[in-house]
Amino acid sequence: MCYIADKVNKLTGVEIQILGFDTGAGMPPPIDYKDHPEKYFTGDFPPIDTQKLVNSLPPNAKLILGNISDSIKDIDKYCNSPIGFVSVDVDYYTSTIDCLKIFNLSSDNYLPYVFTYFDDVYNIDHNDFCGELLAINEFN
Repeated sequence: MCYIADKVNKLTGVEIQILGFDTGAGMPPPIDYKDHPEKYFTGDFPPIDTQKLVNSLPPNAKLILGNISDSIKDIDKYCNSPIGFVSVDVDYYTSTIDCLKIFNLSSDNYLPYVFTYFDDVYNIDHNDFCGELLAINEFN
């Protein structure tokens, strides 16, 4: 994303700010069946070297470490540009619910159309009764 943002900036002059959210400790414990505890486990996807990653980010990118349920509450501290794209890759229903709170800001915090991407919606075991799809359906 940082590479593409740099190319867009050079071609158009539009500056893109990238915010990433991560626990910094891998997956949190699942809450119940809606989080797919049969598929994901506490600590899955641990960071390789969080400090090295943070130090390697370009100036237009920031990584906010911590549980998304806490971090998303302070989105206005980190985001000083209209939101135009949201990518959600948190696997859990509960974490997706927390991520979708980004859309509870006032309308002037968004571009007229916000593209969204969810990674866990096409697998056979991701369905309307758990995971990201359930969170999306409830939000809508």
